[in-house]
Amino acid sequence: MRHLALALLVLLVPACESGSDAVTVRDQAAILAEAACAGAFACGCKNPFTDDYADEAACMEGVEARLVDRALDDEGLSFNGDCTDRVAAALSTYACETEDEAAVSGDLFAAAEQLRECRLFYGSAGVGEACERLDGGLGDSCGLDGFCDAGTCVAVGAGGFEESCESDGDCQQAYRCLASAEDAEDLRCRAQPLAGDACSMSGDCGPGAYCNIASACIALPGAGQACTTVASQDGLTCAPGNACANGVCQAGAIAGDPCGVTCAAGLTCEGGFCVTGDAAVCAYEDDAV
Repeated sequence: MRHLALALLVLLVPACESGSDAVTVRDQAAILAEAACAGAFACGCKNPFTDDYADEAACMEGVEARLVDRALDDEGLSFNGDCTDRVAAALSTYACETEDEAAVSGDLFAAAEQLRECRLFYGSAGVGEACERLDGGLGDSCGLDGFCDAGTCVAVGAGGFEESCESDGDCQQAYRCLASAEDAEDLRCRAQPLAGDACSMSGDCGPGAYCNIASACIALPGAGQACTTVASQDGLTCAPGNACANGVCQAGAIAGDPCGVTCAAGLTCEGGFCVTGDAAVCAYEDDAV
């Protein structure tokens, strides 16, 4: 499951290489602070955004200042200002969905994958070289042609939406190299197919769907339906909030009930009982700012 934590964390890092860039960094910081604070207060988060500031306006002012201070303190990394609008737009795609709800949304999956590659902090390490990630997933020491994965810079697919490709590796993480319905040889970087779209193999379909024997993406089964024998790309055989038992999807427990095998969508198990889950936008590391 992709977590919005990365998306939110990535927001919190403008940096620059010299004092002459301070105005640009402050402009970018204001955009990012507005997006981060809006989500935290709208979803009733219990985190430093809401704990440290009385209201959203105070949060925006304070976070902007802290972002600029941190940016000017960091050395050896560069600020990728081109990502600011893209990151803010991706974050605005989220409302107050819980993580399991976000995991089966095609739009939110794409947003999280885009944010993985659009880092606000980047370094100079080349593909194949050792790298380090910043605290809170705020960027890494790889150059713009790679990102840090398990301590090594791996290549970033250059292909954006509708750009030509030969394989999935040619595309940005948010896309797959797929043929058009009209021309099997017209391979381009495209969004993953969702329920109702054609597919060719397990894993082709976007979140919340699987590829059936008729080569069509089908929504994961819900309560009372037979579990699919082909898992979705997230490893699910039933829709979130359901669990497969004896070949049938069983509905998860409701709020206040013992957790059992799972809790209903939007709930999480705490102390053996199902409780309302936090919004995905609330999840981030405290040292992000």
